[in-house]
Amino acid sequence: MSHLLDFVYIYLCVFLVIFIGLTLLRLYSFMDPLQLMAKGDYAQAIEKMKKAMNTSAYKRNPKLKNPMVYNIANCHNRAGDLHRSLAVLDEIKLEDIKDNKLLYCYHCLYAINLLLLEQELENAGEMLDKARELYNNNELQPLLALRESCRGDFQAALEYVRNYQPPQGKKKKTVLSLKETTLIYDAFILEVENNYFIGLAYLKAGEQELAAPYLHKAAAWKIKNYYSAKAREALGEKES
Repeated sequence: MSHLLDFVYIYLCVFLVIFIGLTLLRLYSFMDPLQLMAKGDYAQAIEKMKKAMNTSAYKRNPKLKNPMVYNIANCHNRAGDLHRSLAVLDEIKLEDIKDNKLLYCYHCLYAINLLLLEQELENAGEMLDKARELYNNNELQPLLALRESCRGDFQAALEYVRNYQPPQGKKKKTVLSLKETTLIYDAFILEVENNYFIGLAYLKAGEQELAAPYLHKAAAWKIKNYYSAKAREALGEKES
C-alpha cells in the first residue's frame, strides 16, 4: 500500500510540474510579444505573436486568438502601416468576441486607422459610436475630437477637447492583462495617441498655437513610433 501511495505522490508531482511548466510557457508566449510591443519593437513582436498563434492552443481558442490578432493590428498601427492594421482587424470575427474590453479596443483601433487615413469617415463614426455604447469614458474624448474635426465640425471637436481630463498618477503606467492578453491600460495611448489626436484636432481647426503643446508631448515619447514621428513632422522638426 505504501508503494502505491508513493507512486501516486510521484505521479501527481510530475503532473503538477508539467502543468505549471506549460502554463508558464503559455503566459510567456503572449507576455513576451506584448513587452516587445511596449518597447517599440513591432516587427519582432508581430513575428512572435504569429508564432504563438500557430500553436494548437491558439488555433482552437478564439478567446486567445482574437486578442492576439488585435495586438498584431495594434503593432502595425503604431509602426505606421495603417492599411495593414485594418486588414488584420478584418480577420477578427466579431461574433467570437465575448469580452467587451476587447470589442471596445477593436472599434477604437478601427476608427483610428480610418480617421488618420481620412477614409470612410462615416464608418469611423459608427465604430466610435459602438465603442461609446460599451465604455463612454474620459479617455475617448480626444478620439471623438479628432472625429469631429475630420467631419469639419470644429466647435464640437473643441468641446470634446475641453471635456478631456488627462489621467493622473497610476493610470499613466502600462498594465498587461494575463487574462485577455491585451493592454488594458496603455501609457502609450494616454501619453502619445491622445495628445496627438488633440494636437491634430487643433491643427485642423487652424489653431496652431493651441496644437503645439500637445504635439510636443506626443513627440517627446522616446520609443520610435508613427504618432511621435507625425507630431514632429507637424512641428517642423527633423527626425534624428
